[in-house]
Amino acid sequence: SDAVVQEQTPELHRDDAPKRLPDGRVDLNQFKNRFPQISDGKVLLKKVPARSGAVGYSISGEALPAPPPKDLELQALAGPGTRVEKNEEGEFIVAAMDGFLSIDKSSNQISITDHIVNRDGVSSHTTGDLVLEGDYYEEYGEIQERRLVDGKNLTLHADVFGRLVSHEGLIHLDKNLIGGSALNHKGDIEVAGLASGSTLEAPLGTLRLKRAESCLLQAVRVEAETLINCVVLADVVDIKECDGCTLGVRNATLASSDAKGAQETVVSMLMPDMSVFDQRRDELEKTRHHLTQQLEALAQDRETLMALPEVQRYLTISARIQRHEITLNPAQQAGWQKVTAQVAPNLQRLARIRQQEREFDVTMQAMRQQLETIEQDRRVAGAGLRCALETIKGDTRVRTRFPERGERLKDMPAKTLSTALRQGEGRVLFSGAVGSFSWCWEDDWPVPEADTPSVEPAPQQGNQDGHQQGGEQPVEAHGQG
Repeated sequence: SDAVVQEQTPELHRDDAPKRLPDGRVDLNQFKNRFPQISDGKVLLKKVPARSGAVGYSISGEALPAPPPKDLELQALAGPGTRVEKNEEGEFIVAAMDGFLSIDKSSNQISITDHIVNRDGVSSHTTGDLVLEGDYYEEYGEIQERRLVDGKNLTLHADVFGRLVSHEGLIHLDKNLIGGSALNHKGDIEVAGLASGSTLEAPLGTLRLKRAESCLLQAVRVEAETLINCVVLADVVDIKECDGCTLGVRNATLASSDAKGAQETVVSMLMPDMSVFDQRRDELEKTRHHLTQQLEALAQDRETLMALPEVQRYLTISARIQRHEITLNPAQQAGWQKVTAQVAPNLQRLARIRQQEREFDVTMQAMRQQLETIEQDRRVAGAGLRCALETIKGDTRVRTRFPERGERLKDMPAKTLSTALRQGEGRVLFSGAVGSFSWCWEDDWPVPEADTPSVEPAPQQGNQDGHQQGGEQPVEAHGQG
């Protein structure tokens, strides 16, 4: 008999039975164990040595020697992540790491890898839906429509028609995403081919696309060579060619902008809700105005008291006594005490006024610091709002858009989001078919100058419109609009 290998664990085999859920139900869309997971030190295969046959004889009695048996080398079957061990019980292939089992059908080489490699594609017949525990998954076959791959660091070398979900790392597609979806909760998505009729979401990452048509794109940043009839919601976009798209952004750079058929390209600059800052400022301004009036009243009372002849005389003499310009004898000292007693009520009132002015001064300074903090918060909220369209080749409109109460743009489907981004409150910054355009937001929200408690002027109001558009100021447009 020839030398052969003998399996030492049932974990070498996939189990394509339907997966049983913890509550006892069976999920017909998932297999029980499509990708076996092996632990370090697990004995996988044992070599059964070759055994020579006995000599035979022909009918005439002639000896017929047995053919020599075929041998095999375990080392040739031990791929990466495994090792060959020999002991008194025989020769074995053992797992050298924790990972996933991979068998090369052409060479029968067995390997343990830290990531799953599948070459059969994802369909109802091959793998069913995949919910993976590993950190990496690599697929060389197609992922059919309505099929799910849920894992981390997904690399796809063939077309994808189903759903991809990654919880971290990178989703990378070498080919196309057609009518499917890709969601990466904590990472980026890259599509080297075409994305068509699909949804791509990277709420904490970047979308990098070569070409996308009729897609919904949501991410922190979107980088694309060509977008056609897409709906984009992102903080930053950098697009070389944008045709007939609807964009909701804070920072947009478009090398080329054009219409697609009858649909113009619309760039909606997502303005922050400034009403919160304005409300806080208005409340402080009202309080400051009220304190200013009180300070003016106190200053008037102080000046009235200090204008009284007896108070003026007392203050003058008191100052000379403190400077030792006058020395009082005992008789004069008694008279001075009588004068002091007479003006004491006015002096006490004057001291109270000065104490109140000092307290108001501290309050006014604190309020000014609060106003400066609100101003800084407002500037931070509006920082980075800019739009640059280098070449406009067809109908293009750029507008500001202010948030509506209770709306959540990220939760809207593509058609609803497109309508919402093209409508709503705001003003048109540019509308035209040729030329170029650039715009950035600068806040000109005024903050009062340093306070002077006794002569505090009423604060000046800024030139704000009903939407607090602030400094939508530098707008440069060239061409016909």
